[in-house]
Amino acid sequence: MNENVQQLVQQHQPQIADIKRARGVPLKTIAYYENEQFATTLCYPDYLIGDHGTIYDMRTQKKVNLHTDRDGYKTVYARNDHGSSGTVSVQRMMMTAHNPISDHQKMQVSHLDGVRWNNIYHPNMPDNNLVWTTKQDTTKKMLMNRQVANGSNVATSKFTEDQAVQTCEWLSRGAEWKYIAHALGLPYTEQVRGFIRSIKSRRAWKHISDQYEW
Repeated sequence: MNENVQQLVQQHQPQIADIKRARGVPLKTIAYYENEQFATTLCYPDYLIGDHGTIYDMRTQKKVNLHTDRDGYKTVYARNDHGSSGTVSVQRMMMTAHNPISDHQKMQVSHLDGVRWNNIYHPNMPDNNLVWTTKQDTTKKMLMNRQVANGSNVATSKFTEDQAVQTCEWLSRGAEWKYIAHALGLPYTEQVRGFIRSIKSRRAWKHISDQYEW
């Protein structure tokens, strides 16, 4: 661990001890370091967890190595609050630290841009990429993504008129394409970019886009 982070851990050791003993206080921001906010959580009390996915082990005072699983998610071998060790998704560790909720065991963590290794948690900021979702929401999004990916004419066949109207609204306000996709609840894939591009160029959904200016 960098010397500065060693000092950070030592300086806040009393606070960290309080977190480990606490009940009903799942989040405690420790400090900022190298433009990243670190926090700890009751779920994984031995770790400093950054909002960009960096993780430090306070027992060894070393940065934890991350791995990429077969599905493209970042994972880490970590010990939980019950003393059991195993492979944990980095996005789940981050959300339990930076956005704790009481029923997190029933929830899943989704990447807004569909990029599974892009672990950034900046609530209320444009670059935020992590949100809590239900299993049903995740399944619905996966099915929608599959329909988009398999569409023969993405400009017209797999998107709804309501999505076209919303896209026109956002384009008329000068919104970036990535945030239009986010607003539609879609991953920022080439198929979705093609849908937005076809509307902006007025090659598709012209009966709707002609009512807007951009």
